[in-house]
Amino acid sequence: MPRTENDQGLICSSQIVIYVDEEQSTKEENDQVISQMPCGTNMASKGFDKAQRTTLQAVTVQPQLVNTSGKALESGRRDQSENREEKEDDKTAISSTAGEVSDDTTNLPGGICHESTTEHDSNSLIKKCPAKSCEDIKEKRKDAASGVNWIKPGGGQIVQAYCDQETNGGGWTLVYSYTFTNFRAFRHDSNAITPRPNWPISNHVGNVHQSTTPPVSELDYNAMDFNLWKFLGSEFMVKSNINHWIACKEGSGSLVEFKTGSVLCRIIKNVASKWHNYVPDKLILHAAGNPAGSTLGPGLIRSQSSSWLKEYYYFESNTRTGNWPTHEPCGTNSLNHLTNVINPHGNIYIR
Repeated sequence: MPRTENDQGLICSSQIVIYVDEEQSTKEENDQVISQMPCGTNMASKGFDKAQRTTLQAVTVQPQLVNTSGKALESGRRDQSENREEKEDDKTAISSTAGEVSDDTTNLPGGICHESTTEHDSNSLIKKCPAKSCEDIKEKRKDAASGVNWIKPGGGQIVQAYCDQETNGGGWTLVYSYTFTNFRAFRHDSNAITPRPNWPISNHVGNVHQSTTPPVSELDYNAMDFNLWKFLGSEFMVKSNINHWIACKEGSGSLVEFKTGSVLCRIIKNVASKWHNYVPDKLILHAAGNPAGSTLGPGLIRSQSSSWLKEYYYFESNTRTGNWPTHEPCGTNSLNHLTNVINPHGNIYIR
């Protein structure tokens, strides 16, 4: 059975031998298996040092190079041009765990879509093996790290998305990152959030830039196609560096379904200097002061507030209405947000 060595001195073979039965193997059989594994296979992770099986089965596969994490990189028979293209694809893959196995791959050692077996491999999912969501990644690997991952919401388009795997248990997919058009004059009608998602609004839409590009960081001001949000979950989290972080579950209202009603919110982190631990309790689509019947972006209000205007978060996206994008920790539509901050912004996550 031919073997070669690559530039790193790793063994490459055109066959993979796997154990079938659960009996004690001989040292010679064990050595044979090790000698025939693809280059870079982590022997300790495969359990070959314990020699617990006897019957061997040879499986013929295309020769390929495998890095130390076990991820297939290139076929030895591809031309140089294809080789470069595949490596570029691999460089963009930054994932926290293995996703679903695609139809054209296997879980044989050295295969593309296999479960992570080493610490290094915990961030090596490639585009061919997207997860369903960041929550899907967290469920498959409890120690998944935050970062950019390939996901396939609803089984449709494969996209890159940022996952927060630390805040409030992790599993959060970033769907929206925004900033402000006139933060210094926060209450002026020229101030709005930007960009705006493609909210399902038919009239009086916002006049700031609309985005359907998934943000890959909290400072990458973009928004994932709103039609994909519902495939990521129903719970949402709002993070901002000028107002409290909150997480909300659906009641009679729903952000991903764009429906007015109650929401069950909790504090994740107090950010503003006062009014700690207050949370909104209702999602609205028609904020006071909007043109009649218009929806310029959803709002979160604290209905128990004694103020006439009860906005806590208002994602207002028009600079010509006289409204402004409230970020108010008490739910009184006031100016109690933090002001002296660098890169004022906010983010919406779904889980």
